[in-house]
Amino acid sequence: MTAHLLAFRALLRLYPRAFREAYAEDMELLFVERLRERRSPGARVEFLTRTGANIASTAFAERWTQRPPAAPTPFPKKKGEPMTGFLQDARYAFRLLRRQPAFALFVVLTLAVGIGANSAVFSVVNGVLLRPLPFEESDRLVAVWGRFDPESGFDFPQFVLSNPEYVDYRNHSRAVGEMAAYQQRSTTVGTPGSDPERVPSAAVTSSLFPLLRVQPALGRAFTAQEDSPSGAAVAVLSNGYWRSRFGGDPSIIGRVVSMNGVPTQVIGVMPATFAYPRPDTDIWLPLRINPANPGNRQGHSTRAIGRLAPGVELATARAELQSLMAEWKATYPDIHTGHYLFIRPLLEDVAGTIRPALLLLLAATGFVLLIVCANIASVVMARGEARIREMAIRGALGAERRRLVRLSMVESGILALIAGGLGLALAYAGVRVLLAIDPSSVPRSAEIGLDVQMMLFAAGAALLSAVLFGLMPAMRGARTDLQSTLRDSSQATTAGSGRQWFRRGLVVAEVSLSVVLVVGALLMLRSFSRLLSVDMGFRSDGLLTAAIAPPQKDYQQPDRVEAFYAGLVERLRSHPGVTAVSAGTTVPLWDDQGVWDFEIDGRPRPAAGALAWNAAAVIVRAGYFETLGVPLIRGRLFTPQDDARTQLVAVINEAMARTFFPGEDPIGRRIRIAGVTAADAWMTIVGVSGNVRTESLEETSRPAYHFLQVQTPRLGMGPFTQMSLVARVTGSPDAVISALRTAVRELDPSVAVYDVQTADTIIDRSVAGRRFTSLLLGLFAFIGLVLGASGIYGVLAYTVARRTQEIGIRRALGAPPMVVAREVVGGGMKPVLVGLALGLIASYWTSRYWSTQLFNVSATDPQVYAAVAIGVLLVGLAATIVPVRRALRVSPIVALRAE
Repeated sequence: MTAHLLAFRALLRLYPRAFREAYAEDMELLFVERLRERRSPGARVEFLTRTGANIASTAFAERWTQRPPAAPTPFPKKKGEPMTGFLQDARYAFRLLRRQPAFALFVVLTLAVGIGANSAVFSVVNGVLLRPLPFEESDRLVAVWGRFDPESGFDFPQFVLSNPEYVDYRNHSRAVGEMAAYQQRSTTVGTPGSDPERVPSAAVTSSLFPLLRVQPALGRAFTAQEDSPSGAAVAVLSNGYWRSRFGGDPSIIGRVVSMNGVPTQVIGVMPATFAYPRPDTDIWLPLRINPANPGNRQGHSTRAIGRLAPGVELATARAELQSLMAEWKATYPDIHTGHYLFIRPLLEDVAGTIRPALLLLLAATGFVLLIVCANIASVVMARGEARIREMAIRGALGAERRRLVRLSMVESGILALIAGGLGLALAYAGVRVLLAIDPSSVPRSAEIGLDVQMMLFAAGAALLSAVLFGLMPAMRGARTDLQSTLRDSSQATTAGSGRQWFRRGLVVAEVSLSVVLVVGALLMLRSFSRLLSVDMGFRSDGLLTAAIAPPQKDYQQPDRVEAFYAGLVERLRSHPGVTAVSAGTTVPLWDDQGVWDFEIDGRPRPAAGALAWNAAAVIVRAGYFETLGVPLIRGRLFTPQDDARTQLVAVINEAMARTFFPGEDPIGRRIRIAGVTAADAWMTIVGVSGNVRTESLEETSRPAYHFLQVQTPRLGMGPFTQMSLVARVTGSPDAVISALRTAVRELDPSVAVYDVQTADTIIDRSVAGRRFTSLLLGLFAFIGLVLGASGIYGVLAYTVARRTQEIGIRRALGAPPMVVAREVVGGGMKPVLVGLALGLIASYWTSRYWSTQLFNVSATDPQVYAAVAIGVLLVGLAATIVPVRRALRVSPIVALRAE
């Protein structure tokens, strides 16, 4: 061996001195290793002869091409052209990508999906949570709410204000310099020659538009005089309603239009961008709160907003409010014990309950992007193995390390740039799809779209992705350790162990992130399934609803109200497609129920701090429960014999019977609406109905009592005019809807029919928010799982390709196929098992964040965790099938020839 090495060193002197200084030591080590592999004398002679010929030819070529005096570099630059090197790198990268279109397409599409998903969700988060409201100095705006703690006898974390509370706070607060109040309503608009329509509207104080720093695009806003109880009937229209209903006619200013049966003058049209308090608000009317006599302090129906005074911070305003609440408690101990006001930024108020869901989705898309980057990094690493020798030689020939890194990063940047553009297009389409699922479930949906922030986010995501999936492979590829590079390339069975562990680490990261996503998605889907299977308490099949609102000024007599509704019910009952029909003030899952206090005959009122006697009050007509399909638990339901002259009767639900009449039969007990002192206002409970989910499927039924519309005048309430019709229909509801409109038109052409919909539509809308979150999380989990499987496949496929010679030789020496298959599968499943364990631990650790978004499902549900574990293992095994089959197909002849 010593003689052979001396001869080899002599041959190396044929190379130029600079070349020997750079490579002689490494070449000697490689020569010794290769010579030791030749056991027979003939093989050694053949190897020595071939090596000597190769050295002679390459040494001659090296001396011929040697360029003194500068160190050679494969990246020449022209003097005075600083961008030449970068452009040369870009041209070189494009040539490489053209030679490998499948690789480029995989990277671009995979990265585009990650960037598109992140950009789409970010645009929604930005539009809802981050972007300022479209008002001047919107960060100074606050929402004002009331709160009832159990100490008050109630438990309402957020409640509307009473008019006296609004007036007192407006008059005594110095930290909130401006305040405005409003009530959300709907208005019947009638114009000659067309059917009246019910339009979403808001009754507002004259201070609302100045507080928001918004002026009408046409005309003017309300004056303080018009906002007084004696003010003229005036209205301001939204830009959209002005165009759709009145054709954008500028002469609308000053025109008188019938609104709620009252001639009302249109004085202004708001800008197209203004939409408050709801996006669909089309008409603004004066609220007309009388400061001298604002009304009952316990009658809560008003919402309020304010603007912080100049120089005042939110904390100061909250401290002032606490002091004011202490004064209110001392002045009104029966009302403001456990009841107080609080303020929060208006942006948080507008975002509402969707904020946690959007942040959850943003985190999920971040996981998807990390999985994408890990997957691509694994592929780029595998691809870079074929170029590692080239990069090492380039470094040995004088290329700077940062230049080699830049070459790899330029290639990654090109791919990321193309993927970013495609991802931006996918994000734009994704936003449209997200909003199409249910725009009403996403606040500020009109402000969401492709904008500068979204483009900057996509660019940032592309740049970050280029760094994440390109930097590590670039750093490894730029290593100038020629000795280890040559050694790795000469030993296929053990080569690149460090790189193999790095790729397996990427697989571990992919699997663990995918597990967290899949666990979250399954929890959400299981929660959504549980929500849909909830007993609603009524039958939704074939149920049709429609709102009716006769003008109150024309229906002040109880007889006329009863005649209208009795005639309408009778006409619809005779229709062949209707099996039952009635009306009530509440449609389950659609209308908000008013909560009214009541008294129980023969029982003293609860003490201060005890549970107050209050429940949802629902005014109905006979047949209401039968039409909805609500079961009777005890007693009887309303009948046609219960009229304006008979005994006042009520039907309570199970929740009210259980809460206020525990351990006793409520049938025959008498209740009365609090504040009604007439001797004959006591209502006798004649029946107990089943519970109905009225607010949402997620909330348990609250206590409720029902009484008859025809009997309300005897309760000191006057005739109740606004009702929702409920009808049980067979076949298509279109014919029934047409019959309903015809019947209303024949009874009174000034009455509007609106909110016509089926119960299935109402239910679908009530679960839209959870469906939105569940579908997106499921989609992201599927993407993560597929990418994780492809990462497992990529590592195994590369490993099998690297070990082709070894596998072939082992097969030639008689290794059973199952042994080879077991080793390949075992090598692929080890990172899967590690990733699965880490993912399950991470899912358990983050379970507290999921719990707030779940319904009737534990965030640590063992069935979900077991299903995910089994599913990931099956996916991992499926990803090993192709590499295993490829390994078993390796021919021993191939290995021997390669050797």
